[in-house]
Amino acid sequence: MMRPRGKHQARQHMLHLMKRRLRGSRQKINIHYNQTLYMADLLWTAFQVGAYQYQLKHLKWFLEEGTKRLLPATRYRHWLTVKVILEALDKEADWTPQLQGSWTSPTGNEIEGQN
Repeated sequence: MMRPRGKHQARQHMLHLMKRRLRGSRQKINIHYNQTLYMADLLWTAFQVGAYQYQLKHLKWFLEEGTKRLLPATRYRHWLTVKVILEALDKEADWTPQLQGSWTSPTGNEIEGQN
């Protein structure tokens, strides 16, 4: 898919990517959608990329910088959304080990050896 031309199109690409992957209750899906839109906005502003152009460095930046002012439990929920994105991009096995940090725990404590 082509690089988005603006923030609105970057959001549309993210929703398109996620629509194919999300399952569960309407509430759970809406939470993931809202988090992915927040993520799409930040990554477009910082790097001018859309969901189909994400690289490891973009997701790492989002988890480290884009969520650093959020509560640990909120950062953890964003991590769960990132994991869905990794699965949708077929990068879960390759990138998950390199995206470990305090966001992988709802309490903000990094868990050793967690994948």
